[in-house]
Amino acid sequence: MNDLGVTAYSAVDTFSTMAVPARPTLLLPASNAQDVKTDSVMFTWSKISNASSYDLKVMTVSSMNQYTTTDSVYKVKGLARLTNYTWQVQANNIGGSSGYTSTFAFTTVPAAPAAPTPASPAASAQGIPRKATFAWNSAASASQYHLQVATSSDFSSGIVVDVTTRDTIVTIADTLAASTIYNYRVSAINSGGEGTFSAATTFKTGTGITGVQQIGVVPNEFAL
Repeated sequence: MNDLGVTAYSAVDTFSTMAVPARPTLLLPASNAQDVKTDSVMFTWSKISNASSYDLKVMTVSSMNQYTTTDSVYKVKGLARLTNYTWQVQANNIGGSSGYTSTFAFTTVPAAPAAPTPASPAASAQGIPRKATFAWNSAASASQYHLQVATSSDFSSGIVVDVTTRDTIVTIADTLAASTIYNYRVSAINSGGEGTFSAATTFKTGTGITGVQQIGVVPNEFAL
């Protein structure tokens, strides 16, 4: 348009707007999940058909990390143990963002327990019955214990007992060789994994299959 008049209109062009994506549905880790492994957590949510990307927030009471991905699954490594986390997701496209979902909460696994302290047989004990009883002090947060008995001090060979138990006292089912030097060690286990073994304790069997053996600890459980 000018003083001489108005031109004809241009040819018609068309365009369309894109709808903002819907909010995803959070899937995993599930709400209030417990003992989530920390080494590789797979965050999963529903796929939105018109979304081009997603923003994931993973939070504690004192930190927040944000990740952007084009997939509806995202792997996060190295989360802290025995920590409460919350997470949420929003979907994005050129039309805008869905806004974040409400949060899901989960708790990661605890640290593996410290090594128990062997109690019986005592170090350098002699004349231990060949059907020996092994005992150790309980470890905090342990749910199971792993006992090994071997003729080698580094447990690289000669392992004759390798059992897992919930108790802190075990009487072995098989008899040990007479007048033989053995080593035993114990580790503790919980949902966070198996901790390190205790230092090896050395003892020597006698010739008797059964006999009196000083224990010195109270068992966690009693079988009737």
